[in-house]
Amino acid sequence: MLRLAKLSTAIWMLGCSTGVILALKNVTIDDRFGDELTHIVPTFTPVDGWWLGSAGGTGGFAKPSASLAYNKTWLDSTHKVGEVERMVNFGFTGVSLYVYCIIANSQDFPTFADYKFLMDGELVGTYTHYAEKPFGYLYNTPVYVNRTLKNEFHNFTIVVDSIEQPVLLLFDYAIYTATSDDLVNQPSSRFPIPTPIPPSNVGADVGRTLGAFTLGLFLGMLLLVVYRRQKTQGISGWRLANVRETTRRWVPDFRKNIATIVESTHQSRLSLAVDASTQAPAHGRRDLDTRDRAEELREIRQEVQTLRAEQRTMIMAISMPRSPPPYNV
Repeated sequence: MLRLAKLSTAIWMLGCSTGVILALKNVTIDDRFGDELTHIVPTFTPVDGWWLGSAGGTGGFAKPSASLAYNKTWLDSTHKVGEVERMVNFGFTGVSLYVYCIIANSQDFPTFADYKFLMDGELVGTYTHYAEKPFGYLYNTPVYVNRTLKNEFHNFTIVVDSIEQPVLLLFDYAIYTATSDDLVNQPSSRFPIPTPIPPSNVGADVGRTLGAFTLGLFLGMLLLVVYRRQKTQGISGWRLANVRETTRRWVPDFRKNIATIVESTHQSRLSLAVDASTQAPAHGRRDLDTRDRAEELREIRQEVQTLRAEQRTMIMAISMPRSPPPYNV
């Protein structure tokens, strides 16, 4: 048990060594009112390529319900093939980012969604959606999620530059997760600068996430094997002690049968019976160890299958979460 406790402590220290535990808080960046802490509004380029959608009825062809949009507003732009690319850009300091748009699901006008996402000058993801119904909108739709960012300032950009068909973008809001230190040292003014499209680096976030889960699975299996071995050794030792004690107490009496045994070059039935009755169970210990090991292997296999099933479920759950956890400070 002492070694098990030391191993648990080492695993806990390994998990804590990757970073300092700080209080977290979700901060919203609205399309119109900007960052709720710094009040910096995202930049939309080109300036004459955007419409402000609201309950007042402005905007383009898309007419989503203002009551279902965050703060009852959104920014509307349709990019046509050959036009200047549309861009939404903002900066933030945090460890995760969630970007939400209103997705038009109508076939009455161009509603194709085809977006590229840049983080600190690198292409980190895309989003595509084709209209499925004659009419309708999908609100609070997460088009980009990243929960593995370094705790530093980041520059994020949405780019629309389709070369196949018109693309509609209805930007609503974004949420980033900041630490307690970031909330204190938040800059009063830091204007984000749009960045050009660099070579692609898609899949970095997925790779880091899978790597973290694989490490967790390995550590869990290691802890399970050590625990099972210590438990099995204790049970095997107790059973072996009982076998030895029984063997010591059981002593065959040769004196009753020795007089009737006739010396011969071959063994009679009586001598065979005496030999068989006087032999101690030599395979008892080996059979006990074999059964214990087989039982241990079955339990370990079951635990590994359970851990793998939980890993698959957790990976599917984090692949595209709809909202960030409700952090409070």
